[in-house]
Amino acid sequence: MKLHAQIWYKEHRLEEAKAEVLCVTNVFERLVSTKNVEKCRIILQDIEEEEKKLVASGEFLETVLSPTPVNSLFLAHGTE
Repeated sequence: MKLHAQIWYKEHRLEEAKAEVLCVTNVFERLVSTKNVEKCRIILQDIEEEEKKLVASGEFLETVLSPTPVNSLFLAHGTE
């Protein structure tokens, strides 16, 4: 699941990435892995901020049609 979310984030498929992170968060919550749940919440916040930036700049449609590579937030937050 994390791999799917990473790929979708890099492709700016933010809704799909968000859905996957939510699934992963649910699993970690069931396992009572609070450290990983917190990392997932940070990643969700980052995805939501990226969505807001794209919508505000009017680049959302352009980005969806021709995604550009970005650094993975998952690697930055140590959840690989």
